[in-house]
Amino acid sequence: MGDRPVRPHAFEHIAIDGKTLRGSRHGDVPGHHLVAAYAPAVQAVLAQVRVDAKTNEHKAALELLGILPVRGKVVTGDAMFCQRDLATQVIDSGGDYVLVAKDNQPALVADIRAGFAFATAARSIAAATSP
Repeated sequence: MGDRPVRPHAFEHIAIDGKTLRGSRHGDVPGHHLVAAYAPAVQAVLAQVRVDAKTNEHKAALELLGILPVRGKVVTGDAMFCQRDLATQVIDSGGDYVLVAKDNQPALVADIRAGFAFATAARSIAAATSP
């Protein structure tokens, strides 16, 4: 047997984010808006799709995730991507996700806090009443 090193996966994390291209705005015409998938481990943009003027980043992210190798990866994104269909697509593709909700989305943050509070209360009741 040789001393061949074990190679880890090239990347295990995909970060998705949307940006408007600098300098692409012309007068009243909005700039070109893209959603990109970035792999920090290899410092590379894996793919990007244009956000159509009649849609939003969320829909473009669904399209983007449809062309990426998500199996075994962790997909991260900001509150814009905290959507049930996006999370379902990641899970159905064999990946996991971490979506960040910030204080600029107060209703979403309140819902998340309430969900965790409910789970914590349910565990404490189960612990108190278990035989």
